[in-house]
Amino acid sequence: MLAAGTPDGVGVALISGTGSLALGCNAAGQTARAGGWGYLVGDEGSGYTIARQALQAAARAWDGRGPQTTLAERLLNELDLAQPQELVHAVYGRQQDRHWLAGLARVVLEAADAGDGIAGRILDEAAAELAVMCLAVARQLGFSPAPAPLHLAVAGGLLVHAPAIRERLVRTLRERGLASLELQIVPDPVAGAVRLASRCP
Repeated sequence: MLAAGTPDGVGVALISGTGSLALGCNAAGQTARAGGWGYLVGDEGSGYTIARQALQAAARAWDGRGPQTTLAERLLNELDLAQPQELVHAVYGRQQDRHWLAGLARVVLEAADAGDGIAGRILDEAAAELAVMCLAVARQLGFSPAPAPLHLAVAGGLLVHAPAIRERLVRTLRERGLASLELQIVPDPVAGAVRLASRCP
């Protein structure tokens, strides 16, 4: 992925789809990574985590333990449920299908676009977590702070197809000191292997 989205494979790559991971390589060939700990330990900023937080927000709203949010009604419609209590069976019946659950992040994106404050905060938190991963890798490799721009390649369903997350990510990184940033979307990381192969004699 670094080869597909950065010059000479130097920079930071960030993946956010069902899971999340940041990795990088500097000009000296040193590598570093952050995240990628899996859904039980980590995966902050991933589609899975966003969907889980949305389900939790809806449950709190139904119980009266949290603020009202359109996520509650949107999730019922998305899952074709008549009552909130049906959510337990709908979700736990497919809890092993993390890809399916991560797909519910789309509901959060739609709610945030429509102005739902809870959905917006969930996306802000996701972007902040992804930014922390990038910054951790950048620091380990000596990219931050630096006058030269940081080349950031992003991949995974969430970062490729959700401009709202990418915009929040870039804004957060710049607020935290990475003023010079060049972002490249990598819809097909396999292209990096092709690029590397083309350089072989």
